[in-house]
Amino acid sequence: MSRDGPPRLSEDKRQKAYTRPTARQITELRRRLPHWRRQSALKGTLKNLLALALYYSGIFWLAGRCHRYSGSRGAVVLYHRVNDIAE
Repeated sequence: MSRDGPPRLSEDKRQKAYTRPTARQITELRRRLPHWRRQSALKGTLKNLLALALYYSGIFWLAGRCHRYSGSRGAVVLYHRVNDIAE
């Protein structure tokens, strides 16, 4: 595959790199956005117990066996830029 023109940087490198939000910004976001609030320890524990119960019940093992013996195949192709000289 040929390309027209000289290589160039994909984005302006003079801007500040992304940094994690400060503690003050996180507090403000949690106040404004309800889904950013931390869940209670009890709720988290119950979710984990439910996930473990589903996993150890054998449902995923059974689904894997059914898929393996059905003969169907699938593929996922992911493409992304790997350098800064891409368009």
